[in-house]
Amino acid sequence: MLTDLIIRKKAEIAIASLPDVEAHHLHIASEKGNVAVTGHIHSEKERQAVLAAIDNVEGVKKVSEYLKVIEYRTYPSEH
Repeated sequence: MLTDLIIRKKAEIAIASLPDVEAHHLHIASEKGNVAVTGHIHSEKERQAVLAAIDNVEGVKKVSEYLKVIEYRTYPSEH
């Protein structure tokens, strides 16, 4: 059985390898294979990619997500 530290690190690596996700905005925690991801992403597509990447990590039993979608602003006037 993989330790939670190894599961967390593998999940972090999986997320960091996603081309369109800013992994530094995310935090991963693992307890007995139950992984929680918090932070913010920029689209529903990114949310799905993050969850799929974590779910594919060996040792992950369950993924709980507490992600907030924050859309990009193209111009400062877009509030």
